[in-house]
Amino acid sequence: MTDRNVGSSGRRFSRELLQAISGDEVSCFTDLPVLAGDDVEDLKQILRGEEDPGILVDRKRAVNALARSESSSEAAEILEQILSNPGETIRVRSVAANDLSLMPSEAAEAALLRNADAESEVVRAEVFKSLGRVGTAKALEHLAALPEPKTEHARQQLSLARVAISFRSGAEGRGAQDANRALGVRWTTHAVRPVEGERLRKHVAALRGSTYGIGLNPETGFEISCGERATHLLFLNEAVRRGAFIESVRSGKMIAGLVGLLETAEQRVTIRYLVLTTPTERGLEVVVTRTNGDVAYVGEALPDGDGLRLTMRDVGLERTATEIEGRASNEDLQLSLRVWRGQAKPKRHGEPILV
Repeated sequence: MTDRNVGSSGRRFSRELLQAISGDEVSCFTDLPVLAGDDVEDLKQILRGEEDPGILVDRKRAVNALARSESSSEAAEILEQILSNPGETIRVRSVAANDLSLMPSEAAEAALLRNADAESEVVRAEVFKSLGRVGTAKALEHLAALPEPKTEHARQQLSLARVAISFRSGAEGRGAQDANRALGVRWTTHAVRPVEGERLRKHVAALRGSTYGIGLNPETGFEISCGERATHLLFLNEAVRRGAFIESVRSGKMIAGLVGLLETAEQRVTIRYLVLTTPTERGLEVVVTRTNGDVAYVGEALPDGDGLRLTMRDVGLERTATEIEGRASNEDLQLSLRVWRGQAKPKRHGEPILV
């Protein structure tokens, strides 16, 4: 490639421009060129199809180069022409939709709304994403009237666009969005109930397997029902007693409790988790681990008035988002569990690369 390449019309194009848009320029180590002056004007003509530079053009790179080099109504018009052209590849049209968010907002919004019903779900998703960045209140009614996208990705981008515009513009009425509802935020809160007396002793008697070398408090425990079939029981270490809840757990490292699953049909309790507490300068570190050693929840308890405020959440790869909150004093222990009930996504795992 010479310093200035001659196109089919006899026009000369600079090396900088050709490197920015070439589909086979191996020496181009960056895909973020910024052009100026005549190069930008030449690039506009190439993207409109008015000039042929005489090389293989990577139109994705060319579109990106224009968007990085100039933000103008004219550039927005060129990007819209590419976005709305079914003869362009999905890849290039998607890039044009994305790059419209870098253009003057009024021109960009109008162009994006004219293409919000594009036949390609991939392109529509990029249109929605850009509208989330630049759309104003007038876009909400248009978006509210759109049919539901067919793919999850497009649906998510549409929901986020509606929320972002609604929150940014302070819109009211039709089109105004509630983030929790629009984005599928769903939590279920379960109260952890105290168990005492004969009921607790019955649960202790139903335990099968090891108690990890600790005696269990026969006076105070807790239970939580997660659905009709699953009941979990928190058994406290016998050293953790009412009247000295905080003093006992801050006396040193300990297995402060065990969590068991009540199998209703067999009236049997099997231990599933260990509750490990470590005193800190201000409060407690708390780790809940499964019996196979996998850590399930971590958190801390920090001073709160005359007691400690506990906050914990789930950790690890295989999990359902869960938060545990509560407050402890020497006389009382209150806990609640919040479990995510939104749509779960399948876990993906990496695959080895063979060379």
